[in-house]
Amino acid sequence: MPADEIGITIPDSEIQAFKEFSRVDTNFLEKLADEIALKSPSIDPEGLIKSVVSVSDLPEGKVRSVLRLVCRLAFVQRRMEMEVSSFVGALTEDLSRRSTKEWTNEDREAWLARIPIFQKFLLPEGPIALGAKASDLLVEKPNIFLKTRIITDVRPVFDDPGKKIQCVIPSHTLVIRFIEAGDLNEFHVSMDIEDLRLMKDHLERAIEKERIIRSELNRFKIRTLPETGE
Repeated sequence: MPADEIGITIPDSEIQAFKEFSRVDTNFLEKLADEIALKSPSIDPEGLIKSVVSVSDLPEGKVRSVLRLVCRLAFVQRRMEMEVSSFVGALTEDLSRRSTKEWTNEDREAWLARIPIFQKFLLPEGPIALGAKASDLLVEKPNIFLKTRIITDVRPVFDDPGKKIQCVIPSHTLVIRFIEAGDLNEFHVSMDIEDLRLMKDHLERAIEKERIIRSELNRFKIRTLPETGE
């Protein structure tokens, strides 16, 4: 099916966000779009929000409300491989099918008036679209790391009768949480102090390699994401 014929069904939970966007003053949206155009791409919407608020007089609440919606939609557009105009047209078509109780005539007119500004946020070479592309590339892997922790305890060694502790052995368990094919999984592996030292060495080497990569690319004015602030 051609991209411009793809239909979109907006989740009911998102309709309120569209209403809020459509009620935002157009002058505010224009100013915010201009501010965003000056920013570097970011895979973290919160980082983008903070970077805008820190250097402008725009109210954080409104900035957050608008950019959270726009960033979510930018990621959907990227996944659906649609041109901006086709994507916005599909969104508008779905909104037009809503009941007047859910999406009033006033909402419809307000949204139509703000479409040109909304499209500015999603410009292909803009920071939001590039951030969505970078984020998409990061998650296009079979397993996505979520978090990790190390549980440390001691195991007693008893004498043969089992009545007296002769010594104890420190024990470490590495717990890795990750997403595999959309499912949350957890991996446990036992480690001793030498394993921890080896892992520390590998982590430090990987961090240093990334530092060198970033430094070399920076010489050629090539951005690296996510930006670390270092």
